[in-house]
Amino acid sequence: MRGEREMKRILLVLLVMALFVSTLAGCGTRTTTAVQDGKVKYGTTYPLSTNTTLSVWANEVINPVYKSYTEQPFYVNLMKRTGVKLDYKFPRGDQHREAFNLLIASNQLPDIIQYDWLALPGGPEKYLKEGYIIPLNDLIDKYAPNLKKYLANHPDVDKMVKTDKGVYYAFPFLRGDEWLNVYSGPVVRKDWLDKLGLAVPQTINEWEVALKAFKDKMGIKAPLTFVCDYTFETGFLSGAYGVELAYYLEDGKIKYGPQEAGWKDFISLLSRWYKEGLIDADIATIDSKIMTTRMSSGQSGATLGSGGYLGMWLPPLMQKDEKANLVAAPFPTLKKGETPKFGQYGNLYLGIASSAITKECKDVELAVKFLDYRFSDEGIMFCNFGEEGVSYNMVNGYPKFSDEIMNAKDFMSEATKYINYNSSVNDKRMYEQRLKYPQQKEAIGIWAKTDAKKYYLPPITASSEESSEVAKLTSDIDTYVKEMMLKFVLGQESLDNYDAYLANLKKIGVDKLITFKEQAFERYNKR
Repeated sequence: MRGEREMKRILLVLLVMALFVSTLAGCGTRTTTAVQDGKVKYGTTYPLSTNTTLSVWANEVINPVYKSYTEQPFYVNLMKRTGVKLDYKFPRGDQHREAFNLLIASNQLPDIIQYDWLALPGGPEKYLKEGYIIPLNDLIDKYAPNLKKYLANHPDVDKMVKTDKGVYYAFPFLRGDEWLNVYSGPVVRKDWLDKLGLAVPQTINEWEVALKAFKDKMGIKAPLTFVCDYTFETGFLSGAYGVELAYYLEDGKIKYGPQEAGWKDFISLLSRWYKEGLIDADIATIDSKIMTTRMSSGQSGATLGSGGYLGMWLPPLMQKDEKANLVAAPFPTLKKGETPKFGQYGNLYLGIASSAITKECKDVELAVKFLDYRFSDEGIMFCNFGEEGVSYNMVNGYPKFSDEIMNAKDFMSEATKYINYNSSVNDKRMYEQRLKYPQQKEAIGIWAKTDAKKYYLPPITASSEESSEVAKLTSDIDTYVKEMMLKFVLGQESLDNYDAYLANLKKIGVDKLITFKEQAFERYNKR
């Protein structure tokens, strides 16, 4: 009896100790990670216990205030929160494509590559097939409970972030709300329009009248400026003719804007405007920096920009002239009162900033757990708002950014010291605070009034068998179309040769590529 009582007492003590340790772990730690077959390599909670350093190549930008990511609060706190030491490499923003190609060719890959895998010729299937990156399905099941839970709760997103064969290839960057899918559109100097007695333009003809007035009556040398590729892909101006520089869905078929009837009308318009001096003479080489200089200094009166750009351009303009005003204009149509067919729109998943694990990764489990942190409730808050009490405070349940950030000249420059919203799930509340000026807040509603969503393709992918041919066709067609667009617009190629352009487009294989995309769309619908 005494031995039996002693055994019961020992078991009771062990049980209490187990409960105490469990409770202590729950109180003193954060998000729980997965456990494989009951074995824990790094511990079950963040921060993880490890001395391993993960190497990461990321197409991001270090905040210019800091010499290195090791000084920037976001990365310092990310390493502290996850317990993982990081060795980041950041290519220059304007050379990321060349840097990525060199990285792949070197065959000396880091543990993790963050990139837009959908935009690459051949897509993720090509890089999975050739063994540069590894499939993540089993790894997500074992080590990524946060991402797994998110995808289970968002089946529409789950469909987007895998291949047709159901292979997960990267930890995605996602938009957490439909409201975030529209963020850019036409921008115009409202104070100039007022001075000229003109309304905000709604049609192509009204745009032409406004640009001519900027040039002839105000002496503006570059009335309209823009970054070519980005502008054409949003359907600005071209949408009035029912086309855009993209593959899109119409009447159940996939079409390519640059071979549709309206494309010639659009190119003819640009060509005429360029000859008449209504478009920036340097349009072939305009980048975002030059565009910002033009718009924030009064050298140009109109462009295609974002809510963020509005917030960047308004302060210097108003500093020079308190009456200066930039506002959003609707995407133009041919007839007043029509709904624009195209405009800027994006899916909840675009492919950008998606983190894949490479074949060279020295510790796959650690890499998965590190990336999964960003999909925990805590990780999402951290990526969007930073450190509570430092970069934000909770006010009536709303994460309010600090005065330091809200009152900064450049909201995003200040905020990105502490956050990296392109690495997790976007929180609408972060963007709401980014829109500091009423012009920014009004812009989203104006730009959203299009039918773009009806025609927008989901993130389809080529199969492994198709990937190489699709990659070549995509590259050849993109290069040829953009080359010919500029030649037509700049007057280096006569529009009399437009039929020859269409014939060459078919010769290169545009119809074959469309067939591939139609097959990919069918596969996507079966995912």
